[in-house]
Amino acid sequence: MSIDVSVVAGDHQATLRKMQVVQREASAPANPLGADRSVASSAATTAQKARAEIVAQRYEENKARIEEYETRSEARSDAAAKSDESEGSESGLNNAAARSLALRGNGRSGEIRPASLQFVA
Repeated sequence: MSIDVSVVAGDHQATLRKMQVVQREASAPANPLGADRSVASSAATTAQKARAEIVAQRYEENKARIEEYETRSEARSDAAAKSDESEGSESGLNNAAARSLALRGNGRSGEIRPASLQFVA
């Protein structure tokens, strides 16, 4: 009887499942023959290669996701930096003026009132 230990082209998961079945079947007899052991060993080797391909594929997928995330993060950081630059020193003056007004007293000794104005850039 001939046992198919070929890989499933383009599908590492299917290859892994197939080799697991082949291994079980080849190892099923109480006293496996040399040919059974050889088929089981070949299936184990092919299954291990399929596992390695699955891990490599997942690694590449995750790497691509991380690179995409980093690219998006950098784009957001660049956009935020450009936004801050476009506000320039005028924004800095508005913030300083707001702090000054917030801490300025109402003329009574020692009394500080909160600022009721909000500056929007």
